[in-house]
Amino acid sequence: MNRELIMDWYEICQLAADSLVLIGAHTTGHYAFSKLDTVATRRQIAVNVARIEAELNRPCHNCSFPYGDELACGPRER
Repeated sequence: MNRELIMDWYEICQLAADSLVLIGAHTTGHYAFSKLDTVATRRQIAVNVARIEAELNRPCHNCSFPYGDELACGPRER
């Protein structure tokens, strides 16, 4: 069921072609940054950015938190 609901890379590339769309990274495993140490957080982001750049064939300059609640990030992330 999830496979039917999740966009594939072809669909994401089509969406990203729109000048009003911004594709950003977060973590490869969708971890809350506050649950990871600095090294693991940087690695999670770097791997995700590299994948997005490879799939979209353009730089990825933006990163967002996988979750929007106050426990997902802390002073380090702010």
